[in-house]
Amino acid sequence: MNEPPAIAFDWNRAWFEHRDNLPHVRQENVVYFVTFRLNDSLPAQQVAELRERRAQWLEMNPPPHTDAQEQEYRRLWTVRIENLLDAGHGACVLREAACREIFGADHAAGR
Repeated sequence: MNEPPAIAFDWNRAWFEHRDNLPHVRQENVVYFVTFRLNDSLPAQQVAELRERRAQWLEMNPPPHTDAQEQEYRRLWTVRIENLLDAGHGACVLREAACREIFGADHAAGR
């Protein structure tokens, strides 16, 4: 079977699948990488606020959801969580080389 060559990930061609309240970003025939996040990487107060907003949204938008509602849900919930994760809250211990070595992160990142 001749598979097309893997290409770089492209957000414009990706889709989300949700399992166990976690988003999984999918795209076929692309190269993925894994990002490790630590327990303190999300500020508890902001997570509580987002959970409350999500509960309110779900109450006002009971399933089954339309495609437009699914997209709105992902925009309101998933994108905000990803932005919080990217903001660098918490101890950020993986900034330390000794901690990254456990995961081989320096090698994988070309350091």
